[in-house]
Amino acid sequence: PENFVEQVKGAIEHINNLQSKASHEVEQVATGDVENVHKAMVAMEHASLAFNFSLQVRNKVLEAYQDVMKTQV
Repeated sequence: PENFVEQVKGAIEHINNLQSKASHEVEQVATGDVENVHKAMVAMEHASLAFNFSLQVRNKVLEAYQDVMKTQV
């Protein structure tokens, strides 16, 4: 089993790969190398959803950490 840090690193790498793929697709559409605009739009939306999801997870983790730090022992 992977530890938490490795899982987070893997998730960040996956999101980075999705964003790189989306950028590549948009670049190809912009240069006219690809006629399939739909594929580029899907890649962009996929990357956007993954990024937004990761931000929500980060926010929840920070919120939980702050709640734990506020509790009195």
